[in-house]
Amino acid sequence: YQGGQIPDQTVCYLELRGYVHIPTAGDPDYPPLQEPMMVFWDVWDLGASQAVTWVEVAEYVPLGGISLAPNRAAMQWYRVPMRQGGSLNYNWTRNTVDLTNFQGYDAGGNLVSVDFSGKKVAFRFAMVHGANAGNREWWIDDIQIVDRVGLDYSDIEIGLNQEYSFNLNDDDQYFITTGQWELTADNTVRSDDIDL
Repeated sequence: YQGGQIPDQTVCYLELRGYVHIPTAGDPDYPPLQEPMMVFWDVWDLGASQAVTWVEVAEYVPLGGISLAPNRAAMQWYRVPMRQGGSLNYNWTRNTVDLTNFQGYDAGGNLVSVDFSGKKVAFRFAMVHGANAGNREWWIDDIQIVDRVGLDYSDIEIGLNQEYSFNLNDDDQYFITTGQWELTADNTVRSDDIDL
């Protein structure tokens, strides 16, 4: 996400187009994920703004008989708070979201536990803008669903073996954007950020 002048309390989403199936031991088509988790990396600069960011995860519900058309009204999104205004970090940070013992907030603000094993899962990244202007930038890269069991952190392309890396222009077809999200392969370090 790269800011701009948009109205106060506007929510912008970066949403996976479709879903990711989390296979279990009984799935004939895929190897099971014993302890699935979503992994992604981010960098942010929320400067003096009052922006707030989060990740949302939901069990995917298709609209009618169309498998890749989500019925968003029927989906229960659970929120995982991420970043707050007034903070910045230009070092890539690894984030994990446990999908077997998922802890998130429902629409009523209640903390709940959900097990997404064996389910089709949708996810999206969100940012809401506060009243203050200032930097509102959040970069996300290398989104994966992996198995924590036997995970070798030197090579995390395991499990579903799908990584969304926005360093490749072809990966933007898998996401839907609203608001000011920009899908880019640009480097997040700007020349004016480097002290020479």
